Amino acid sequence: MIPIQQQMSAARIQCDAQLAWAQDWMQTALDSMERLARLNLAAARASMQESAAAAHQMLAAGSAQEAMSLMRAQTGPNIGKAIAYGNHLVNIAGDAHAAFTRSTEARIAEAGRRAGELLDQASSSAPPGSAPFLALVKVAVGNASSGYERLNRSSRQAVETLESNVNATVNQIVHPASPPESPDRPTTPTVGS
Repeated sequence: MIPIQQQMSAARIQCDAQLAWAQDWMQTALDSMERLARLNLAAARASMQESAAAAHQMLAAGSAQEAMSLMRAQTGPNIGKAIAYGNHLVNIAGDAHAAFTRSTEARIAEAGRRAGELLDQASSSAPPGSAPFLALVKVAVGNASSGYERLNRSSRQAVETLESNVNATVNQIVHPASPPESPDRPTTPTVGS
């Protein structure tokens, strides 16, 4: 049987580890929210300044055609700014995900190591006949670790898929497909098509 002092020490170490993990997660979440707030403030400030400048240009326009021309001229830069904003959001989310993953991987590895040590200590002082139970607990700990690894792999794949989809959408916006040919102009098939 494990002495009560060792059990209390192990419990304190586990609580300290859980508190450190929670602190890591909260710090990462706060850092990400701070970056997001700075991004949104900068975007709002720039938008307000650009809107005021555009309003002055529109008021100074001599004709409706000139006003429409000014509005059309704003479309391209605005799309570029929206894409840049989206890229910043993806970067913030990706950095947060990476930090959460690093923290979790480190804590899971440490918890697995500690659980193994406790099981080894319990095995050395376990009563006769408890070996099957201890073996079952060791298998459960191993299964939990491999389950976490599968979850982590799935999470990474989801982030990669999200980044790929965002990049594909950005490419479609920046480089739209060429417009279809006019129905007035018939196309002639080429040999081999």
